[in-house]
Amino acid sequence: MSRQRARKAKPCVTRFLEDDLWQAVKTSIEAMPRDTAREQNHYARVRWPISQ
Repeated sequence: MSRQRARKAKPCVTRFLEDDLWQAVKTSIEAMPRDTAREQNHYARVRWPISQ
């Protein structure tokens, strides 16, 4: 019976945006058109991940 090697944990990587880049993302999302139902749905889908 052979021994199985213990798996090494992957290093934790923290990813983030600087404040000015984060503001640019939020500004771009707010500038999206919302005139039609399709545009409103697209805006909602894009905005949802950052509102969590």
